[in-house]
Amino acid sequence: RNHIKQFLKPEHAASINGEVAEWNFGDQNYLVVSYSNNYKNGFILIDKKTFDYKIYELSAYVTTIFVDKENNLWLGTEKGILIASHLIGKITSIPLGTTKSSQLLQPGNIYTIHETKDHFWLTTRFGRGIFKYDKNWNLIHEFGSYKIENIPNYEHISDGFDFKLVGNTMYSTSDLGMFMIDNTTNNRTHILAPDRSEVKLR
Repeated sequence: RNHIKQFLKPEHAASINGEVAEWNFGDQNYLVVSYSNNYKNGFILIDKKTFDYKIYELSAYVTTIFVDKENNLWLGTEKGILIASHLIGKITSIPLGTTKSSQLLQPGNIYTIHETKDHFWLTTRFGRGIFKYDKNWNLIHEFGSYKIENIPNYEHISDGFDFKLVGNTMYSTSDLGMFMIDNTTNNRTHILAPDRSEVKLR
């Protein structure tokens, strides 16, 4: 992030908030950086060759940036999932439903979007759980918040972090250990870190 800041105007450099991804659009390569400053939110598209950049304002805070295997750019925001197609250059909103509520999942809680051959996986913040979707963003399974027993000051796992698929098992890290999820049965097992600390894969 500090390397990126040197190519931005000071008022723009001060506003970037940590989410960065590489994205190819046409014959150009870009860095996509989220920003938030003075109640303005959005992302900055930086040309990796010239370091020219353009700011795109959105009506919500960007919490995660993800590029799928078809080179579409996904933005998780407080108000929805947004996709910027590499084919048409148009930003479209994707509503995400849950099985346990008629309300939509608030993607502002999303920490990570991860793609496998057949699914998209989302981890969330603030105890919302883990969500598994098919490639058309139809919900396959919702793994709700996980209650922690007999640990002072912890009622449940709050934040989910990363994913890694090994064979038929999806590993998902959190602020209190790690989950192993059977990709066929969707059975979930929690492993507490020895020092009860958070686990991250990145």
